[in-house]
Amino acid sequence: AVDHLAGFDPGWVWVYQSVYLLTATLPWLAVSREQLRKYVIGFAGLAGVCFVVYLLYPIRVPRPAVESASGMYAILLLYDGPYNAFPSLHAGFLYYTFAFAWRVYGSLRAWIGLGLVIWALLILWSTLATKEHYFVDLVAGIALAAVFDVAVWSRIFRRTGEKSQAGLR
Repeated sequence: AVDHLAGFDPGWVWVYQSVYLLTATLPWLAVSREQLRKYVIGFAGLAGVCFVVYLLYPIRVPRPAVESASGMYAILLLYDGPYNAFPSLHAGFLYYTFAFAWRVYGSLRAWIGLGLVIWALLILWSTLATKEHYFVDLVAGIALAAVFDVAVWSRIFRRTGEKSQAGLR
């Protein structure tokens, strides 16, 4: 029902692409190398698992054929293949990056946090409106990201002799 409600509107591509602004800037909130190391490990693990799934179990994205794609939507079609729907790496990266920001910065100022949540919801909607994903892909991507978030912050990835997180080491 959510997939149908979203319809198809390639104009949402700008919001869809804006995820890269968040995933490229929020990690700068890290106050230690260890935090950044954990972010990178989880980010790479999340991407790696998704790429393996895309290779072994390719699911076609629901986007229709567009004969005269132009602008940013045409660029998206050039680099984004049609068999990477499940799980949504877009939704996964978004969730993972937000979880990281929450862990290292704590509760952001209310208005900044609210703005980021609204932006994130618009990005998730844009994945449906551009027909890059089905709703179930978003759920799976977020769930996988949550697993990586918990895993990298668990004792498994803690370095021996890890000190306090104050300042870059």
